[in-house]
Amino acid sequence: MDLEPILERAKLHLNIKSDADLARHLGINRQELYQYKKKESIPYKYLINFCRIESLSTDWLILGREIPSDSESEYKEKYIKRLEAENKRYEMIFNSLLSGDMNLTELGKLHEAIEYKKLV
Repeated sequence: MDLEPILERAKLHLNIKSDADLARHLGINRQELYQYKKKESIPYKYLINFCRIESLSTDWLILGREIPSDSESEYKEKYIKRLEAENKRYEMIFNSLLSGDMNLTELGKLHEAIEYKKLV
């Protein structure tokens, strides 16, 4: 397997340049990545897990067969917006607890309402 194009596609997707950053995203350390590059081989489990986390096509990453679609990018943008909104909600709750505007009983009730909303 020609490893370099695979790693370059992963860097392109992440918009990064360094091997250290790539290794972190693959869940390995920089030295491990260096050894894999030297052998021209990397266990597929790292690539498959990377594709799963990043919502990428394994055909694109490993074989270079297709370009990531706009729908994947749109999905990621929506996911990021949802995470940002959730983060703001948690930040508001945290600040309310710190300022004394909300007590732990009220937090418990809020948590129950959120869990109920997930079920409905």
